[in-house]
Parts: sequence; C-alpha cells; structure tokens
Amino acid sequence: MISSLLIKPQIFTRKIKTKNIGYVCSDGTINFQNVKSAHKYAKSVVVRALNQEEPFERVVMIEGSRVMKQVDGDNKGVYIPMDPLTILCDTIVHGHPDLLGKGITASFSDKDVQALFFLPYDTIRTLKVYNSIGEVSIMRRLGVPLYRVMGFTDECLNVLRSKYAKSNKIIGKLSNEICDIGSNIYKKLETDDKFFRKFVKDLSKDQLLEDTATKTCIYANHIALKKFASKLKVSYKTNFTNLNKKHMSIFNDFMS
Repeated sequence: MISSLLIKPQIFTRKIKTKNIGYVCSDGTINFQNVKSAHKYAKSVVVRALNQEEPFERVVMIEGSRVMKQVDGDNKGVYIPMDPLTILCDTIVHGHPDLLGKGITASFSDKDVQALFFLPYDTIRTLKVYNSIGEVSIMRRLGVPLYRVMGFTDECLNVLRSKYAKSNKIIGKLSNEICDIGSNIYKKLETDDKFFRKFVKDLSKDQLLEDTATKTCIYANHIALKKFASKLKVSYKTNFTNLNKKHMSIFNDFMS
C-alpha cells in the first residue's frame, strides 16, 4: 500500500488557490487576502455545521476581509458575543437548521433583525443566513454608517441611542405583524379548502399540526419582512427555494 502511494504521488496533487487561505493570528482572528474569501470561508463553516449528524447554528463575525469571531450554538440558536473583537464587525453570518425537509427553513426571524441594530456605532451593515444546501438570505442596512459621518463621539452615540430606540419600536411592530399574519393564515386554513390542500400538500401527516405551525411561522416571517424592510431602512432578499415565487403564490392575499 505504501509503495503504490509512492509510485503514484499525483493522486495527492491539487492546486490550492492561495488567495483563499486565511492566516490565523495570535488573537484567534483569521486574515484573508480579500473580502470574498472571508465570506466564502464563513459560508463553508456555517453550512458545514448545518450538515452535521446533530445540526447546529454557527455564527461568524466579519470585518472587511478578517474573520473576527466564530461561535457555535445549538439547533435552536446561537449567542452573538459582545467583546472588542466583534464590536466593529460589519457582517454577521449564521445558519438556520432544516425545519421541514432539506434546506427548508426560515430566512430571518425578528430576533435576527435585532442583531442588525444592537451593536454600537451601527457598524454592522449586513446579515446573512444560510440554509443547509447553501442558499442564502441577505439583509443590508441602507445609507452611510453614522460613525463615518460623525466619528466615534459622544454625540454620535447619543444619536445612535435614539435611532436604536426607534428601530426597537419598529421591530416590535414587526413581531406583531408576524403574529397577525400567522393568525390570518390559520383563519384561511380553516375556511378555504383549496388553500388548505395546497398548504399541507408537502407536510407530514404524522405531525400535521406541528408542521403546519412551523410552516406558518416560516412564511409569516418572510411576508412581514418584505413589508417592513423599507420601514427599517434595509434591503431584504433571499434565494431560499421554499420562499421563491412558486411557493409564495398561495400567499398573495397576505402580501398587500
């Protein structure tokens, strides 16, 4: 066996793109040569966590081309740490485990949206959520970061506190909207047989009630986010297959 490996060393030959290699620093951060490579790394480790025998959420904090922190949670969520390495990150990347089949999960929850606003200096501009098949949902804050205009000053912090309070009120309304849409979906399930048949078509008959609740949450979140994106001054898009136009067509009545 050893001799055969020595005779055919080419089986180990593989071109490695050096631009994709990260340098691990003494403080645990990882430097990449460019932003694209840092985000490619984040996607890889986040999706890998979702495909373990026991899937879990992993969050990766990025600042430019540098991975500042990587934290593992469980299948219910992951805690974003507040420390000097993450406080100035511009992007949060994490994953959502499967809920109703491979790759079928929610894009952003109202709790995820809060993460976009909770750190000081409004440095976090982008949230990314991956599903287990590598599809992505992206939310970006619009406009120029306030700290770039005002600097890291007390005045800047005071303005940010005011903006944070306003954002929290809007997120509170978003949470209420999610509940209202969920209630309306249930009402339609009870009164519209055609809608009911389409809604439950792909759900497990063995746990129909539980899966109906899960599916309702997934779509109520998505519909509410599309409605509230402009109020939060963010852009929101997703290429999750379960949230494409075909799957969303039965929810047209809830989109207005």
